[in-house]
Amino acid sequence: MEKNRVINTIKKEAPLWLFSLLAAYIVTGLMLFLLAFLVYQFHLGEKIVDIAIIVVYVVVNFLTGFFMGKQKKVKKYLMGLAVGTAYFAVLVLVSLICNHGLQDFAGNFFTTLAICAGAGTIGGMLS
Repeated sequence: MEKNRVINTIKKEAPLWLFSLLAAYIVTGLMLFLLAFLVYQFHLGEKIVDIAIIVVYVVVNFLTGFFMGKQKKVKKYLMGLAVGTAYFAVLVLVSLICNHGLQDFAGNFFTTLAICAGAGTIGGMLS
């Protein structure tokens, strides 16, 4: 009986989670495309690009946490935390597949996790 309830919950929740993460990565792609255009046009330095990437992480995870909090209406901060962590997990998975390792995250692994999870949590709390 408990197993059926868990399966039904997963079936009900999966589309919302997939939509949220897909939307987050579409917004990420658009923001990174804009950043690439700005780098090309204005020859921005590496420090500015690094800061802009952090801003992208914060904005996207905040918005996704906010959306999940609005949708769930219960334990909103946990929904924001969960979706921020899921966003980070997909980033790590893609990095593992593309780079055959965590070279991109080696020095910033926990910082990036904290940024994604924290921004998602704040978005969930403010929803």
